[in-house]
Amino acid sequence: MSTLANQLAAVEREQVARAIRLLLARPLLTEGTDPAGFELVRRRREPLAQWFDYTCGWSLVVEPRRGYARLTKVRADPDGSRPARRARSGRAPFDRRRYVLLCVTAAELLSLPMTTIGMLADRVVQATSADGRWPRHRSGA
Repeated sequence: MSTLANQLAAVEREQVARAIRLLLARPLLTEGTDPAGFELVRRRREPLAQWFDYTCGWSLVVEPRRGYARLTKVRADPDGSRPARRARSGRAPFDRRRYVLLCVTAAELLSLPMTTIGMLADRVVQATSADGRWPRHRSGA
């Protein structure tokens, strides 16, 4: 291998390492906020995507026309060994009911541009009232 080829390979390795550090610090990178960083990630997207997939199991999405790069740190296959946990009650893992309430709440939050806790609670009650398995009110839950 020639000296020039060695130098080019070293430059590429250094750029990939810099882009990895950049994406770890800011998983959502836009062309508007960091044009130089976005350009670096865009140019080195293949080795970056391979590195994140192999090393971390994460995926990298680079959309040059839309001007963003997104490092997705969530695996496609769920990991049952790390469930969501309650803030109280001894940090017990979520049961099926709590996961359903979390999903209904998230869906209601997405449907409105702005809301209050009271309005959100009313919408969650309304959304779950059609299902007879949900109690009307349960204190201490």
